[in-house]
Amino acid sequence: MTEESKSTAKAALDSVKSGTNSLSSGFASSPPKEQIDYQKELLSCRQDLEKSEARKSQLESDLNIMSKNLADMKLERDGYKLAYETVSTDLGGKAYHYQQERDGYKNAYEVVSTDLAHTKLILAELNRETFDSIKNASLCDPPVKMRLKSTAGLLDELRSAATVNNVPDSVRKILLDPEFSLEDRSKYRALFRETAEKWPAAADLISKIIETQYLKYKTRSSDADAARKIAASVHERGFARLNPILMKEQIAELRAYFDERPVFNRQIPVSASERIRRYVNGSAEEFPIGFYPACDVVTAPHLINAALNPLILDATAAYFGCTPRLSWLQACWNFKGESNSKFLDGQDYYHRDESDIRALFLYIYLTDVDEDSGAQHKVLARSGNFDEVRTAFERAKKNPALAPRLKHLTIEDFYGVGKGIPEDLKEALFPETETFTGPAGTTFITRGIDFHKICLPKAQNRLIFAARFSLNEFSDLGSGDLIPGRIIANRIGDDETLRYITQIRFDWEKP
Repeated sequence: MTEESKSTAKAALDSVKSGTNSLSSGFASSPPKEQIDYQKELLSCRQDLEKSEARKSQLESDLNIMSKNLADMKLERDGYKLAYETVSTDLGGKAYHYQQERDGYKNAYEVVSTDLAHTKLILAELNRETFDSIKNASLCDPPVKMRLKSTAGLLDELRSAATVNNVPDSVRKILLDPEFSLEDRSKYRALFRETAEKWPAAADLISKIIETQYLKYKTRSSDADAARKIAASVHERGFARLNPILMKEQIAELRAYFDERPVFNRQIPVSASERIRRYVNGSAEEFPIGFYPACDVVTAPHLINAALNPLILDATAAYFGCTPRLSWLQACWNFKGESNSKFLDGQDYYHRDESDIRALFLYIYLTDVDEDSGAQHKVLARSGNFDEVRTAFERAKKNPALAPRLKHLTIEDFYGVGKGIPEDLKEALFPETETFTGPAGTTFITRGIDFHKICLPKAQNRLIFAARFSLNEFSDLGSGDLIPGRIIANRIGDDETLRYITQIRFDWEKP
């Protein structure tokens, strides 16, 4: 209560008291009836006085409570102020500490960058061929058993073939060396330094080496003519459509088998940094892709038999010109979803595969794939025929609509993987696009060197099986230990040819 309120209340009380005294003095001289009226009025005044006193007490009590609350609020405010000052001081110290730590990391980065630049200068001064040999060598590589000079007459045959086929000098230098061997990884991988344009010529010579030094292929199917037609289609256009190898009942069995097994969100599960097992219809769909381990693919029903189907082997051998090697087996999911726009390993743009200087891929859809569902495999026909690549490039440079867009590109850009070339420009140069759709069981072969891509699923997930065949083994497979050959022997058989074809992925000596 304020001082002014107190003064007002006191004046009211004094007035009441004064009136009361006047009434009392009037009682003595008034008649009895009037005295009674005065007494009633006096009683009423006294009652008003008591109410005023009670109100005064209530107001003083409220004032005390408000004063106490105000004091508590001041204490709380002072506490918050102290806490704020403490936190501010602490944050200031941490900020200074983090700044020092950041400066330390920055200094360390600059030191490492300087050392790295210095190291690069040193390496640049080394003989490049010697450096590659050291880099690609492995202490685990078996000793070389067969060199060109080991087989009489082979070197002369290769020299003659190189002259007839106009093999580039850089390829001749590698492949016509008497010390060359397919078993020597550093020498074989030296071919990868050549542009893809030169790979076909190198592949033709390597096929002669394989046929002469290692294993001459013998037809395994009853329809050699069909195999040759498949190989011819791949040579001409880069792909071939096949009749289904797996029946509906077999695909249903495969789906049930894979539903019970986990996938990994990396293309090479055994070497993935994240080794989390996820299941389809569980958490696997949180990622754009899910790969089954090689051991699960090998033991899956029917798949190894499909990959080593006699017609497939004959077609592959006809395309390679020699006995092929099975270098990869894969079963994987492509999951739908807008969040999957960043596809693993960039397979959703037109690119070339550079897994070997000559390779062939067998694909089998294990789910339905149509235009609405998405996840189609697309190939730009003939984009792996490098004579046609040169022709298409020269033609495009004369096209007023395309020439300005080719200004900063060279023909060598179209020999490579193709990351720096816009998608629509690739399609403009190679307008024949083959889109593979169809029900589960749809089967086709591509050679991988043509521009191709996998479209992201729109309406439903896609499960696909792939088998890759190569000319030779290469050192960076990264797919784990070899699988014992006995696991598949009772399913595909066991002979010299099958052992040679599968020895990259299977160990036939392992018990």
